[in-house]
Amino acid sequence: MRNLLFSACLLSILGFSGYCVAQESELKEQVAQIQAKEESEIAEDGPSTENRLEELDLSQAPKTASYVEQTPNIKLPACNNDLLIALVSAKVAEYYQSHPADNILEYRRQALLLKNLRAFDEVPTAGFTSKQNYNVANHLLMTKINLGLEDNEVRLCKNAGYGNASDVYLLIYPQNFQTKVSILNLTQNPKEEFFVNYPHIF
Repeated sequence: MRNLLFSACLLSILGFSGYCVAQESELKEQVAQIQAKEESEIAEDGPSTENRLEELDLSQAPKTASYVEQTPNIKLPACNNDLLIALVSAKVAEYYQSHPADNILEYRRQALLLKNLRAFDEVPTAGFTSKQNYNVANHLLMTKINLGLEDNEVRLCKNAGYGNASDVYLLIYPQNFQTKVSILNLTQNPKEEFFVNYPHIF
């Protein structure tokens, strides 16, 4: 504003009498209008950042989030679950396709076993011993120890058949946010890991 007044008075000194006084009054009015406009815009924008921070109710702020990831409670499928049986049957059929029988007896055994995979019965895990099945008992024990699981957190199923074709077991347990289904006594190598994952939606 001082620059504007200085310019107006300079014009007065150069011979424009009365200009300085008139222009000074006019310039003051323009400056007042500009200031009023700026104050109006500030009022419309709301309170300053500092004032807005003071108005916040910090007691309503969310607590610090915990990043400790919890293992979800996974409901294990029942032994007669249709999807479970379909997944296991498909896995076994795929295995037999890549390991075809080399004689008629083995071919018949595979066909009978596939037929007997259509139904499974649950077997209590508590008290399951090596006398019932050494390989299954060992696998059950190591799974519980390695994953820190209790008997009620795993499920053991046995196919409902007769003879050698009825020795297939399913050990169902949670692992890495999934349900793992180990298929036991199917392959010739008991240490071979043979399993499917049962899908879950959380």
